[in-house]
Amino acid sequence: MVLFLLASMPLTYFFILGISGQSDQPRQYTLLAVVRGALWAVPATGILAILRFLIGEGYSTGRLYLVYGVGEVLAPFIVAGIGIALLERQSLNSDLSAALAGLTSFLAGYLSVLNLFEIVRFLRHFDSAILFVLPLVRIAFVAAFPLLFLLAFREQYSTRYMATAMVLGSLVLLSWIPTLYYLSFQVPALLGSLAVAFGAGLILPYLGKQNLPTRR
Repeated sequence: MVLFLLASMPLTYFFILGISGQSDQPRQYTLLAVVRGALWAVPATGILAILRFLIGEGYSTGRLYLVYGVGEVLAPFIVAGIGIALLERQSLNSDLSAALAGLTSFLAGYLSVLNLFEIVRFLRHFDSAILFVLPLVRIAFVAAFPLLFLLAFREQYSTRYMATAMVLGSLVLLSWIPTLYYLSFQVPALLGSLAVAFGAGLILPYLGKQNLPTRR
């Protein structure tokens, strides 16, 4: 049952590199970036444990959103952003193709290790949210966020505004899907996680075809 949790991120990573045409990037933007992301996940788990302890528990809608929407979705993404700022500056300063490969590789390594830690965290209690919803949400994030983030900060005019709106909207959407599961909307949450993962997979070839030189 934990196979999807373990394999989803590595498989997604290779799919993204292939579909974006970035598999031939130098190792510093692929393999080494994956290693940096995996290493960053080790202190990140401690940071996230402290944040989750501070958030606490609860059963109201607002409290459940804090526990799952913030603690399980937004906080890991924010900590990933800190890691990118500290360890992936060279990628951010590279051309769009290299930057996309570097950010995607870093996030793939980081989230792969976080998924591994989920097995330890929930060893005695696995449910569909842990096994499927959260991994699918993370797939959607790593598939869409790097390109949208880079377009939001590098492009101009309509492309920048569209990418920025999609980044903000997707973060809100992704943070609510696990929350819905624990609000007893299990089926909508499962379907929603599948939909966002599939939709994120469409963003990359659509925007990448227009903006990545190797895909023209």
